[in-house]
Amino acid sequence: MNCRAHTHTSLAACPGAVFIVLAMALGASPTPGLAAVRANAANVGFQLLEEPVNPVLIGMGSAGTAVPSRGFAYYNPALPALAGRPYVSLEYGGHPAGDLRSPLFETAWPFQKWFIGASAFTAAVDGIISTDWFGRINENAEFSWQTTHLALTVGRIRSNRFAIGVCLNGVQERLAEYVSYGLSASAGAVASPLPGKLTIGLSAFHLGTATSMLDTALDWGEGARFPKSGRLGVAWIDTLKTIGYSAALDIVFRNADKRIMVPAGIEIRPIEQVALRIGKRFNHDTEILNLGAGLDIAPLSGDFSFVIPKLVDDVELKYRVAVTYTLKKKISLGRDRQEVTVPETEALVVTPADTADDSDTADTSAAPGDGSGIVEQEPGDSSQIDSTALEAAPDAAADTAGTPADEPPADTLPEDAQPGPAGPSKGAQAEHNNTPAPLPEDNPGDDAQPLTEPPPAKPESGNSESDTTD
Repeated sequence: MNCRAHTHTSLAACPGAVFIVLAMALGASPTPGLAAVRANAANVGFQLLEEPVNPVLIGMGSAGTAVPSRGFAYYNPALPALAGRPYVSLEYGGHPAGDLRSPLFETAWPFQKWFIGASAFTAAVDGIISTDWFGRINENAEFSWQTTHLALTVGRIRSNRFAIGVCLNGVQERLAEYVSYGLSASAGAVASPLPGKLTIGLSAFHLGTATSMLDTALDWGEGARFPKSGRLGVAWIDTLKTIGYSAALDIVFRNADKRIMVPAGIEIRPIEQVALRIGKRFNHDTEILNLGAGLDIAPLSGDFSFVIPKLVDDVELKYRVAVTYTLKKKISLGRDRQEVTVPETEALVVTPADTADDSDTADTSAAPGDGSGIVEQEPGDSSQIDSTALEAAPDAAADTAGTPADEPPADTLPEDAQPGPAGPSKGAQAEHNNTPAPLPEDNPGDDAQPLTEPPPAKPESGNSESDTTD
């Protein structure tokens, strides 16, 4: 049904013309019953901002305050926190009976602790027939009504249980040759008491100011009021045997006509790739039923919805379709930390050493664990001897015995620590070649052993070292 085909007396059957009358709020209404509607919506402009977006949520009765989906500028500025992964979406909707066209571009990028999103929406009603103050029709003087809405949302993700978002809106409304501009702010929050199942959302929209459409001075605060609204919603996502489903319920207060609406809907997935949706906006002026469906073939998804509105005695379909590309992985701006697990047999045993004094003599009176590098050991156990103590041990033994005879028999030394002219050990050869010495696989402390083994500890019998060597 086209507005051009109707006389002025059937204006109520043309949604586009009804929108114009509501927006301008000028003169007496020539249509019976329309004056009461105008009285409630007086001085409220930008009413095309109330056109629902996202066919996923439209199919569920436009209940989307807490549903993980798109449409943050209309449902909840914190919705990108529930998306989980970045996406880019293109939409187009229309109402042929009212010559309404409304494309939308939207993208959102959630990160680990914050998110950002942007959208561009426009809605236009074409072919509006002009009349004069006396109601006389001039079919040769048609004009259009267009609203352009740019939105930017940013928010903070506190955890997988809570997130908040703030949305800045820039709006231009054009009616024939008249133009008005507006700036507004919206805010929202989502909470997940049961992550992955239960989500609660709260949002408020369009606290702002605008310029007058009939004044070219662009004086802020002189224009029409924004269509403020508030939403409270809850969503539940679960499976019934092998069938997944989502249910959502919102309570919406629309300030333009002081109306409380209750959008509700459900989505059923008989298989993972196919979604079927049904819903209704209870207490809405014109909508009777909402239907929708979707097909997901990662990374692309397609969705469409139909709304059946009834205006007076006219019932028409209003449709909306969308194509969305979703990234497979979540984006992280920081460097990922990878944990490296070292096998126990390869772990290095490092004993703290006293590096404050560069003296070659170690303080043997220090207690174990005081940072001096001296530790207690059992006789014959060389796995935990500190390198500083081992380097000082030969000098201490020489001062005590004073003879080369104190050197232990060669057969008691490790193979790679044999003294004499037989050549450098494996560790010394590696050091000469500027390559790290090979680490034994069965002893995690061998990398700290010196090239020359110190004399064995004195026996506990109390005999002097000279008596033992004799």
